[in-house]
Amino acid sequence: MKVNVEIDCTPEEARAFMVVSGGGTVSLAADGTLDCSATDIVCSGTTDVPTFDIGGTASKAVTINLPSSTVNLRHPSFGAGSTGEHTIELSSFVTDAANNGAGDPEVTLDGSGDGSFNVGGTITFDGSEVAGTFSATFNVSVEYT
Repeated sequence: MKVNVEIDCTPEEARAFMVVSGGGTVSLAADGTLDCSATDIVCSGTTDVPTFDIGGTASKAVTINLPSSTVNLRHPSFGAGSTGEHTIELSSFVTDAANNGAGDPEVTLDGSGDGSFNVGGTITFDGSEVAGTFSATFNVSVEYT
C-alpha cells in the first residue's frame, strides 16, 4: 500500500511518500535527513521539512515551543470505529535551532528582527494503515527568552 504523509503546518507543508507493508518508524530530521531504515517501509520521492519564518524585535532571542505530545495524522476516512488503520502517530519533534543554556531550542533574530527554523519528527506505523494521504495540523510557537 502507498501512504502519503502531509503535515499542514502553515506557512509551509511537510511531505513524505512511503510504501508500508508492516509496522515501523520513519524519522525526518530538521535538516531534511530521512531515516527510512525500517524493514517493512520503503520511502520514495522528495521529502520536505516545514520552515517557520518569524519576526520580532531585532537581535532578541526567542524560545521555540514544539508539541510535547503525539499528534495523530488522520486519513480522510477516519471515523469513530477506525482508529488504527486511519491514524499514524507523529512524535519526537526536533528543530535545527541551537539549544540555549536551559536546554530549550532558541533562535536569535537578526538585526532586522527576522529569523527562521525547521522542524522534523518521527512517524510510527503499526502496519494496519490503509493506503492514502494522512494529514494533521500542529502548533509551534515562539516566545521571547
